[in-house]
Amino acid sequence: MPDQRGSHMEIIQMYRGCCSQSLVLSDYNKPGFYTIETLLFYGEGGLIMNNIAQVSGYTLAGVVVRLALRMGLHRDPSKVGGKLSAFQAEFRRRIWHQIVQIDQLVSFHIGLPAMATAIESDTELPGNFRDEDFDSDTVKLPPPRPDTEFTPMSYTIAKSRLCKAFGMVAAQANKLSLPPYEEVMKIDTLLNDAYAKVPSLLRLTPLELAITDSAAIIMKRFSLALMYYRSRCVLHRQYLLKAKDSALFAYSKHAGLDASMKLLHIQISAHRAIQPDGHLSKSVWFMSSLVVHDFLLAATIVYLNLIQVIETTRKPLDDEQMSMLQAIEKSHAIWSQTKDDIEAAKKASDILELMLAKIKLAINRNNSVDGNNCLPPADKPMPNGDAWMADLSLNGNPFLLLCLATFLTLSNSLLPHQYFLKKNI
Repeated sequence: MPDQRGSHMEIIQMYRGCCSQSLVLSDYNKPGFYTIETLLFYGEGGLIMNNIAQVSGYTLAGVVVRLALRMGLHRDPSKVGGKLSAFQAEFRRRIWHQIVQIDQLVSFHIGLPAMATAIESDTELPGNFRDEDFDSDTVKLPPPRPDTEFTPMSYTIAKSRLCKAFGMVAAQANKLSLPPYEEVMKIDTLLNDAYAKVPSLLRLTPLELAITDSAAIIMKRFSLALMYYRSRCVLHRQYLLKAKDSALFAYSKHAGLDASMKLLHIQISAHRAIQPDGHLSKSVWFMSSLVVHDFLLAATIVYLNLIQVIETTRKPLDDEQMSMLQAIEKSHAIWSQTKDDIEAAKKASDILELMLAKIKLAINRNNSVDGNNCLPPADKPMPNGDAWMADLSLNGNPFLLLCLATFLTLSNSLLPHQYFLKKNI
């Protein structure tokens, strides 16, 4: 029975408070049964409510990883011996992979390296079991069900596979120099293989064809698709503008743009789903500050491609390019509607407003003779990039600032890291 003592957010807040009390009373620095699980509940509750500061969430994830190391969760029970039962061993696998997922999520959110990816671990993926397949009295686990058979563990297993590839993508993005392009393509293959193994029930489906599907299934589909396309954007983003100089990077340009457009289409679908009459009307928390970064990154990549096309070809936008412009406009409209509910949405809306102003200015500057692509000027005068950047940087999220610095690169002739040094942020 669902808890009826308040709204969803009130219930989450209440249970999160209980988690905090139990952690203090049990001295969580000496982890025992359910200590890690309670910390995970506490942390995820804060992420859902958007009331965990970015650095606090990152710090909490680091504490959980260290406690997990102390408990030896990074080692697979089958390889280290001991007196653990088959039941305990399987749940230790589940907990470790859940920790890795959360650590990577909050680390990417703040733009810093994850801890778990730097740890050498041999913990195997949990098995594809149903709850009735084993219990605390099981001496030996039965063979897991095939990946094609949907179970309550299918989502966790699919996300763990994607997380492994995403961890490699994030680690590469944090390097001080560009890696060999062969390494990029190798990770791309691993990423595609991981998504290919996602069960059909968890593959992204148009909402019109998901009328009978539960909200939980729809959110899991969105979550897996977000991780996959986010990973492709981050992996290929540094090679998008290089494609005009070398055909070697043409694949990266196509992959990055395709993933970006897919993300913007997901934003439109998810926004429609959380409306009062939508599939996720009771799960509006799904569109939290965490996903703002994914959609803003996608819009930035699409913007960079459009502005490059406009300034190099000096031709009217074709249908595909117009659809890219419309996707940015729709994304801007969504963040403008939700900026009072989601803290980061206001900054995302401002960044996209500046993007659109720059695109329209470039189009009107290169306006064709027939005027087919002449766009009306922006409603507001385009702000000066440097002054606007400095204003936005106050208490800003580093990932949002990185997106802004990236798209200002073309007009400021500055590399993103140089821009940060200039602004002392």
